[in-house]
Amino acid sequence: MKIQQVLMCGVILIACAHESIREDAAAGAYAPEEGGRIKGGSSAAFRIKALIGSGQYAEAEALIAESIASGLLTRAAGEELGKKLWKANDEREDKGRDSEPRRPPPYVKKSEEETCSSRFPHLEMCAALPDGYSYHSEQQALNAMKKELNQKNLSLHGAAVATRGPCADVGTHVNVRMDGKRVGSIVCCPCCVGNADVGPVEWTKCRIVW
Repeated sequence: MKIQQVLMCGVILIACAHESIREDAAAGAYAPEEGGRIKGGSSAAFRIKALIGSGQYAEAEALIAESIASGLLTRAAGEELGKKLWKANDEREDKGRDSEPRRPPPYVKKSEEETCSSRFPHLEMCAALPDGYSYHSEQQALNAMKKELNQKNLSLHGAAVATRGPCADVGTHVNVRMDGKRVGSIVCCPCCVGNADVGPVEWTKCRIVW
């Protein structure tokens, strides 16, 4: 009986050690860079992962943008978290559940010194863009087209700088093809929204052109 108890304790200790190793490895993926800057190991990164895991994609996307703007995350770490968000969202859509609409942080004027016009004078206000600019990334607009056409084999082709519209010369235009034929296009505008915590943030609004 004592031998069995000893063996059981040994198994428990080994299992705990393996779990600790996995946690250390996961934490290592977000180790500090030179100068002590955190790639993704901050509380913001863990909170973003928790939001993605619970299906709160709009909140996760907004927090990624805020964390990059405020220096809590590097752009590379933010892009990596963004990929995880899109993967989780695509898997959710594949299961037939409606994806949660993505929204930028609500516009809040922080101060006279920190406004969209002072920090990003070359950008339009997101709220001032024409109707139809309801998507917050090129990928989100493409996913909407796939859902509308009930087709998954859509592809982007011929990306270029927008030559007309509200963001001519600063926005983007890309054609969408299905089986080699154009079925529409996506235009995106860089724009500005405000945030109570970090001030004005550069954002993206896109629309579908059928």
